[in-house]
Amino acid sequence: MGVVEKWRGLGVGRGLLREITRRARSVGHRAISLSVERANFAHRLYTSEGYQVVERGPNSDTMVKEFPPNA
Repeated sequence: MGVVEKWRGLGVGRGLLREITRRARSVGHRAISLSVERANFAHRLYTSEGYQVVERGPNSDTMVKEFPPNA
């Protein structure tokens, strides 16, 4: 997912991320994962939305957000 520079910092990325999460949950997924470079501003967004680092590479992390049952 990417957001055009002029729209960054305005909540567009967070809105997209939340909609992706909502849709994944609605079709029965139990978790969602992504990879992000540590220097990427979005890394903080993902952490604030409940993603946790499960694997570290030289410059990037794989992050997962698990969905609690019946939530």
